[in-house]
Amino acid sequence: MTATDGASTASLALPSMWPDRDALALGTGLAAARTDELACDVAGILLITASLSPGQVVEHGTVVSW
Repeated sequence: MTATDGASTASLALPSMWPDRDALALGTGLAAARTDELACDVAGILLITASLSPGQVVEHGTVVSW
């Protein structure tokens, strides 16, 4: 995430198996948290969500599959 003059851009990558409503809820919650943290209006927040197909990631040194 980056912040400049009260604006913030965030990227959120989620597994494609997540229901849309859950992904939207997480995104809106993250945007709200950023507005609180940066003391800016929600108009200053850009959140980009990407849906990842089934696969693997390395998280904390451990391979996680979904």
